[in-house]
Amino acid sequence: ALLSCYQDGINRTNSLWMSGGIILCALSYYNAYGYILSCIFLFLAYFLEKKNGKWSYDWRNMLKKGIFIGGIVLVGISWWFIRSYIVLDGDLLGLATRDKLASEYAVESVNPLYSQSYQEQGYTIGEMMEENNMLEVAYYSFVAAFGSMSIYETIWFYRLYKIFFGAGIVGCACLLLQLLFGKSAKKPCGRSVFFQLNMIFCMLMPCALTIHYAYTIDYQAQGRYLLPALIPFMAYLIQGMEALSALRFKKLSIPTWLTNVGVVFCFLLIILGTLDMVYFRAMPVYLETGVVM
Repeated sequence: ALLSCYQDGINRTNSLWMSGGIILCALSYYNAYGYILSCIFLFLAYFLEKKNGKWSYDWRNMLKKGIFIGGIVLVGISWWFIRSYIVLDGDLLGLATRDKLASEYAVESVNPLYSQSYQEQGYTIGEMMEENNMLEVAYYSFVAAFGSMSIYETIWFYRLYKIFFGAGIVGCACLLLQLLFGKSAKKPCGRSVFFQLNMIFCMLMPCALTIHYAYTIDYQAQGRYLLPALIPFMAYLIQGMEALSALRFKKLSIPTWLTNVGVVFCFLLIILGTLDMVYFRAMPVYLETGVVM
């Protein structure tokens, strides 16, 4: 929906797409709420225009389309919050109910009545992350971890992803440097820069929320909380890979066929590793313990 609105404008069809996306995010986990904010930012900026050297804002169309999108969103999500308000004695988001039930039924190690957060213990965020090797654990479980984060693939599976991620990030850095300092490169317009900043925001928001939650409430270095960042992250990685394949060294460029072979080889290894992870590592454990899949 964000891409459609960016490329084709906020018309009736794209407004419906955006409304549906906001509804899904609002009824999802709060780590996906960054996309809702991004929708709001892009929507508000869309009606800012420059004519004859002067900036103006189309308030009329903004209100017209905003009421249309907001009305659909309210219809799509209000039932859930009304139900929560009725069933949970006014607890719209269910957070107070969660804490109440946790204090009554959770085991002592994670019970909020007995356990203390890292913030309450006086640790810094850096000390928390260093003590638990948080970045590495989150990375492994972001790529693949089953069974309460106890079933992992061989270490080479994760190293292959590191190579893939690293190559894409280096390529993005090269592309950014070329845009900023390249003489012949076409400078991006403000509209494009604003959209890219929103995508970066959508990647950073889940990371910030995960760290904040682990530090202030309950430490959980689970990569699944970072998954809302996956879509823009993979888009940037692909752009970075394309940028690397187009690099020239002293008038020598990487042959297209070699780039294609390398990409196919990486993806074949990832697919084989995924099949091994699911069917030869996780499934036998589930079948042995009687877990229904």
